[in-house]
Amino acid sequence: MRIGIDGREIERGVRSDTGRALYHFLTYVEQVINNDRIFLFVTRRPPFRFSKRIEVKVVRRLWNFWWEQIQIPPLVSRLHLDVFYTTCPRVPLAAPALRVMSLGSSCSVEGQMSRGSWLYHETYGRRYAREAERVLTTSQFLKDAIIRDYQIDRRKVDTLPESVSEGYRPSSGGEDVGRFLEALGIRRPYLLYGGDIRSDKNLKTLVRAFHAVRVHHPGVSLVIAGEKTAEIGSLFRLALRLDLHREIFFPGDIARTEERRLLYSGAEAFVLPSLHEGFGLRAFEAMACGIPVVAARSGALPETMGNAAFLVDATQDGPLAEGILRVLEDRDLAHDLVNQGFRRAGELSEALVAKRTYDYFQNLPH
Repeated sequence: MRIGIDGREIERGVRSDTGRALYHFLTYVEQVINNDRIFLFVTRRPPFRFSKRIEVKVVRRLWNFWWEQIQIPPLVSRLHLDVFYTTCPRVPLAAPALRVMSLGSSCSVEGQMSRGSWLYHETYGRRYAREAERVLTTSQFLKDAIIRDYQIDRRKVDTLPESVSEGYRPSSGGEDVGRFLEALGIRRPYLLYGGDIRSDKNLKTLVRAFHAVRVHHPGVSLVIAGEKTAEIGSLFRLALRLDLHREIFFPGDIARTEERRLLYSGAEAFVLPSLHEGFGLRAFEAMACGIPVVAARSGALPETMGNAAFLVDATQDGPLAEGILRVLEDRDLAHDLVNQGFRRAGELSEALVAKRTYDYFQNLPH
């Protein structure tokens, strides 16, 4: 089998969850003994050395559209590729191979996209999804949304989960956690949310639920970690009205795995109140660090988390606060969630997901 891959996501190194998954897929393929060949298309040589089974094709570009639609298709033909896989929501329209496109969101998943992204998906995204022979997404929830929004055949949409980095594990050094939190000015004990800070993430409901939790646990604080956006101002104004502005911390995006692991490890619980989540990767990272998770009973979360998280109605602050209190006060429940979380995060290891991805390509018609 001859597989072509759009490798631009890793040409500058592993800088995203998508890039990390692609890199581990490639390292897995290198260990498989067969005659399969991988051709990695990039615009500059990545900072990795692969075996001869993975041939890096550096194709200089003028601009993205020209690279994807004009430069790549002749190479696909010349190399007689069976499959061409893109980790972005675009495919080369004229490429003579079975085209597999990743799609991690959909137009109707409320609030997940900026206006520009929504317009893109409504126009070009719809065309690409219809042209691709296969569309890959991360959950049945997103699969249903993609089929509904793009009006494509259900049989061509497949699901593969995201993977949890091996760097996430329980902290063995309490002093390291303490020093890290002290450097950020974060007080323990604390509840943690980590991820995008946008209006659709339902964080105002979390702040109001936190206000109710503090009635019973006045010493607890809340950490909302993520890239700073305009939504933080709205959250801070709500915190001021509730007299919580000294109890909520916004440390920004903790991007490095080791630092994020320490942040997870110091938390009493990870809370994911998003009503339209497509997978919930940050919650799985927290599980891998031994932290119990409280999550919304909506979107993809019941499907992806099952009994590894304490699922609640997060449309209102009352039930969300009750769920958080249950996990804080019921030690047996928290212990069971930690154990179930370890099990579920283990099922999403980089090695297992890389194997599932390779098996998926192997089973495609070619």
